[in-house]
Parts: sequence; C-alpha cells; structure tokens
Amino acid sequence: MFYNKKKKILEILLDRFSSLILSEDIINCKELLSNREYSLCYNTLVTQIYEYDQEITQEDYNLFESSAKKLNLDLSEYELLKELIRDR
Repeated sequence: MFYNKKKKILEILLDRFSSLILSEDIINCKELLSNREYSLCYNTLVTQIYEYDQEITQEDYNLFESSAKKLNLDLSEYELLKELIRDR
C-alpha cells in the first residue's frame, strides 16, 4: 500500500509535466517508477524540468513541494524549482 501511494503521486506528476521534458526522460522516469526507485524518479523529473529551463506556476511548485513531502524527500534539494516560477 505504501508503495502504491508513492507510485500514484509520481504518476500524477509525470502525467501533468510530461510535456515539459523529452520523451526519453519520461521513459526513464517510468522505468525508475516501475523499479520502485521513487526518489530517483522524482529527482529525474525535477532535474530535467530545471535543465530545460521550463516555466512553472506557483501552483506547479506547490504540487512539487507537497509531493516531495509525501515522498519524504529533502525539500531543500528541490528549491531550485523556485527559479522557474513565472506568471502565465
């Protein structure tokens, strides 16, 4: 059950933000997800969005932040996403 909850959180993120990164990055994330590498999946998604300098909204950032908390990840490692927040 615990793993299913983490998997669901990441599936929601991947679905919502898949248009911001390359398809091969999505494939890598899904492979990590299927292998229960949840923190690596999250990290890959965040890193690729950051590397491609994709704009996100405050709402998007809040979703990443709440997801990181639910996944028990260190939020300070992902604050770099704040640089990408733009009003759309």
